[in-house]
Amino acid sequence: MKLLPFLKPYRWSLMIIFFLLMIISFLTTLPPWIMQYAIDEVLPSGDSNWLPLLALGILFVSLTEGILSFIQQVFSEYIGQKIIYSIRNQVFHHINQLSFSFYDKNRTGDLMSRIVSDADTLNRFISFGLLKVVTNTLILFWIFITLFYWNYLMGLLFLFLIPPMAHAMFTYANKVRPAFQKIRKHTGFLSSQAQENLAGIEVIKSFGNEAYQHNQFTEENEKLLNHTLAANKISAFWMPYAETLIGFFTGIVLLMGGLLASMDQISTGTLIAFLAYINMLRRPIRQTGFLLNLFSQSDAAASRILDLLNQKDSLTDVPNARNFKTLQHSIDLNHISFAYKDHLVLSNINLRINSGESIALIGPSGAGKTTLVHLLMRFYQPTKGNILIDNIPVSHYTLSSLRTKIGFVMQDPFLFNGSIEDNLRLGSPKATFQEVQQAAKEAQLDSFIQSLPSGYNSQIGERGVLLSGGQAQRLALARVLLKKPEILILDEPTSNIDSITDSAIMDTIAALMQDRTTITIAHRLSTIQKASRVFYLQKGFLIASGTHQELMKSSEDYKQFVSLNMKGSLSK
Repeated sequence: MKLLPFLKPYRWSLMIIFFLLMIISFLTTLPPWIMQYAIDEVLPSGDSNWLPLLALGILFVSLTEGILSFIQQVFSEYIGQKIIYSIRNQVFHHINQLSFSFYDKNRTGDLMSRIVSDADTLNRFISFGLLKVVTNTLILFWIFITLFYWNYLMGLLFLFLIPPMAHAMFTYANKVRPAFQKIRKHTGFLSSQAQENLAGIEVIKSFGNEAYQHNQFTEENEKLLNHTLAANKISAFWMPYAETLIGFFTGIVLLMGGLLASMDQISTGTLIAFLAYINMLRRPIRQTGFLLNLFSQSDAAASRILDLLNQKDSLTDVPNARNFKTLQHSIDLNHISFAYKDHLVLSNINLRINSGESIALIGPSGAGKTTLVHLLMRFYQPTKGNILIDNIPVSHYTLSSLRTKIGFVMQDPFLFNGSIEDNLRLGSPKATFQEVQQAAKEAQLDSFIQSLPSGYNSQIGERGVLLSGGQAQRLALARVLLKKPEILILDEPTSNIDSITDSAIMDTIAALMQDRTTITIAHRLSTIQKASRVFYLQKGFLIASGTHQELMKSSEDYKQFVSLNMKGSLSK
């Protein structure tokens, strides 16, 4: 059973629940026993004094059963929620540890569906379905023991009735399980489509693409509808089958029990109690179809969650990995190549970045500039070659220490829904407020923040939607400045900022670059002119390197590229 890995840490708590269910199920089967005793022993004797005691006995059994059921339900719900809490935490932690290559292969909406929807499905089965399965099984067990105690022929008759029900259950489960697996899969697809649509709503509206997107969503939604209807058609089979089975059981018991009673093999009270037990089975048999549906859904959900948890990260710390503290000498890229699927992005790149040096990466779109810095940060593993930091393979440093010491400012920064201060503290949660404010001042952001009614506690909305492009860029820069990185990677952070603020921030960056190694993905001429060296990439190849002045003289490709872009922003 795919749920076992999730249940194992709570085995002792589950044992307590099982013990409670054993007592509760036993108490459930006691009233027919008391009724049998009243019919066979008390009524024939004419001693009515026993009847109030038996009535009180049934009341006491029911009251005890109710109290224990309350305790069991509260405790079971608590354990069930703890299990789901643990599953969600495991999944969220695990996917956060996976490399970018995993995210390249999986859609965000599908991952969200596994964390939320699939976990909720497991919760329904663990908190309700699993307990019902155990309870109903225990009731069957106690009834079987009771009947065998009364009359072994009746016990054998009861045993004879189990195989057709078990066969129907397994046949039904084998048909309904694949149907629910398809439902879970297409629910993930639909979540992905909805998430992508909402994330790209600005683009959709700018192109007037709403109708097309709606048709795409409707098509996927229709597939989900068809799979759900197919599963419901299979599910609908169980109820009439269950009613027929119950009627068949009742008829067989009445026939055989009546014959045994006529031959004085069993008493009238025993026959009536036996019929009461058959009636007691009505609800469990009816519930079986629902429980099998729930089990099939949870089985499909557990498969999807386990598939996620079994994903291995291609980038992990090697044994005895060291912490990266200070860049003392250089960063060396030796014969670096990288391919995404069958597409070659970088080919045989060789370059050295000296400690304290400021270099610029330029080139047309698709040249491999962003991929190069992603490899430096170990978001991906090179297909060939190796990266050395101070002559030590980058893989020999812990990922956490490496990324802590590298500050990356993206051209299109991602901001989280929350306050300005929360976003500033993203990489430095222990920073003092004075340090937070100083970083904002250096990024020319403090005066804007102070003008807001809530200051640093001001909410910025999802993805920073309440900020302008320039304000978002400055917040991203301040966030990295607060981190005080050893190495700066800048994807031209001033490209969305006005010229006055641009000049002020560039002065701040220039001061920071005095003590830090800086790698800039350049989109404007002023940046490459200030760089110690420029690396010109084209179609994944390093075409030329040197100072801007040297390359303008020695490389026609570089000169042509700069000449075409020097008046505006260079292509990424």
